Amino acid sequence: MTFEHRLAALERSNRHWRTATFTLLAAGLLLAGVGAAGDPAADVVTRRLTLVDEKNQTIATLASDREGARLEILGRKGEPRFSAGSSRNGGYLEMSTQDDQKTVWLGCDRDGAGTLALTHEDDGRGVKLQAHKNGGRIVLRDRKGKDNVVIESNEGTGRITTMDSYGEVTGEIPSGRTTDRPDDREDDRR
Repeated sequence: MTFEHRLAALERSNRHWRTATFTLLAAGLLLAGVGAAGDPAADVVTRRLTLVDEKNQTIATLASDREGARLEILGRKGEPRFSAGSSRNGGYLEMSTQDDQKTVWLGCDRDGAGTLALTHEDDGRGVKLQAHKNGGRIVLRDRKGKDNVVIESNEGTGRITTMDSYGEVTGEIPSGRTTDRPDDREDDRR
């Protein structure tokens, strides 16, 4: 690159930065003038607020109704990607893939029970964790979204249950005293 080319590029860059600086200064003065012109509204009151992109397509909404409020952020095709809300029963947070497959769901209800569900976007495989007043539960699901393994506790007792894809129980381990304790085996020998 010759000296003249470098000088021309430097002059173009200088003009660009001068224009950008002037634009920012003008925007700052405009905002300062608007702010000084009067008191802005302290509150904006509405039941629904819609955010659109440059093509006038909805990309986010904030809405309320009798049940509660909901924030929803949409993908490029208008599909829900993220939503959070509240209702009479509790609140939730949900994240979805571009095909509207819910992959993360977090929620609670009025009784204080909480649920976290994580699923694979292609099918129903996943994990569901629940906590409630008397204990907790972990559920592992297969490709059809059917429970395969359930680990649960409820008021001091626990259980592990395995199931096939038809929902039939294939095994179960309850908590408490088992017949496999050493002193029980001694009694059997007598």
